[in-house]
Amino acid sequence: MDDIETIAYTRGWRDYKKRRTIFLFSFVTWIPLCFVISYVANLLGIGDYIWLCVPLMLVWLVLEIRWSLWPCPRCGKQFAVRDGFFYGQSVLIASKCVHCGLWKTDLMRAERLAQKMAKPEHEAAVDDLH
Repeated sequence: MDDIETIAYTRGWRDYKKRRTIFLFSFVTWIPLCFVISYVANLLGIGDYIWLCVPLMLVWLVLEIRWSLWPCPRCGKQFAVRDGFFYGQSVLIASKCVHCGLWKTDLMRAERLAQKMAKPEHEAAVDDLH
């Protein structure tokens, strides 16, 4: 793996992790947030305004679609989507690109290599001993 490929894979993997983290955070928080909104609306005597959670649900849906359409760092096509269909797998469980066959483990290895290359030589040597 050359340096340019390592940089591209590292950027792609970081983008994947950022999309995944934002989506999972929104997924975990939107239901409790909806209950809080409904509870506060009831306390204020406004009534049960659970429908106020629809915008939160739409945000969650947009984030899920954004994560699902993550482009492969090698070929640039959607990692888990072929011809507009998911073929029974999501980007969460897809282990390799459906177009070029790039494995997620290759992306993780590239990130570790980039981190190792960024460290000063004496720190990298100490890490290799462990």
